[in-house]
Amino acid sequence: MKPQVTKHPIITDDLCMMMRQFELKAIEYGSVLTNTNKPYGEEFRHLYRLNYIADGHVFYTCCGKTTRIEANTLVYLPPESILEVEEGGENVVLFFINFEVGNLALRQQFNDFMSKTFPQYHVHDKNNRIRSFFNFMFDEGNKKEIGYCMSIQGVFYNIIISMIRLSFLFHNTDKEIERVTGSIGYFNQAIHYINQNISKNIKISDIASAIGISEIYLYKIFVKHAKKSPQQLLLAYRIQLAKNYLRNPSLSIKTISNELGFSNPNHFSTLFKKSIGMSPKEYRLTIFDEEPVQLIQEETEKCSCESQ
Repeated sequence: MKPQVTKHPIITDDLCMMMRQFELKAIEYGSVLTNTNKPYGEEFRHLYRLNYIADGHVFYTCCGKTTRIEANTLVYLPPESILEVEEGGENVVLFFINFEVGNLALRQQFNDFMSKTFPQYHVHDKNNRIRSFFNFMFDEGNKKEIGYCMSIQGVFYNIIISMIRLSFLFHNTDKEIERVTGSIGYFNQAIHYINQNISKNIKISDIASAIGISEIYLYKIFVKHAKKSPQQLLLAYRIQLAKNYLRNPSLSIKTISNELGFSNPNHFSTLFKKSIGMSPKEYRLTIFDEEPVQLIQEETEKCSCESQ
């Protein structure tokens, strides 16, 4: 008898496509036990966060509106939103994940998607499924077995997906992710092309040709969805990436220039200074503040080694 084989192809759906384009990444997780009337997470207000209220209740403030959140609820916190605990009240236990939107050019689109998907910014975990994901995440982090980092990232995505499913179930059982079509679809394709070719000397004609539209239509799409021309967004994206790279003292300015597709380090420095108001070297020194001597020594040692 021949073996019976059943295959199930994994087809990328619209939600998966969007999540890939946003490049979400969990950067830290943990838990908090508190009962003081103090905004929680002030030091994280510049980050995107997921907070699970395991026990007690909190007050959530976003866009000038405050809402009481009960236990067994997952809360999405965009930057600048806060959670507060009632003074002298019951102990509150929070689980949290701080994450980032790696694709900076699509950050506003992510904000729009989340605010539309979660108009109340929270969902009730009635079956404790999301709590079990957090418990598994803590277990993985404690054991730190090989591959635990990828496992935690996978759990983070499971939590995001569960949150979206619960929201759809609560608001409309027939709700679907809007397909990325039309001008926004072309815009996403253009951003994807830029991400894949950021180290090259990208021309606007290259982007238009790659996604099959005219340069004039490409310009209109960028103005509509990014409020910038393709050239302006490309430069702004490269400058933002350069600021991130400059935080790594092991990367020389020449290396950063090459990685981001600038014609040469001088051209990179000129455009960076025009955008930021200081040269890449000056910007790097402001980041490390009291460590400029160490940085300069590292660069000198590197040069002396190369000359030997």
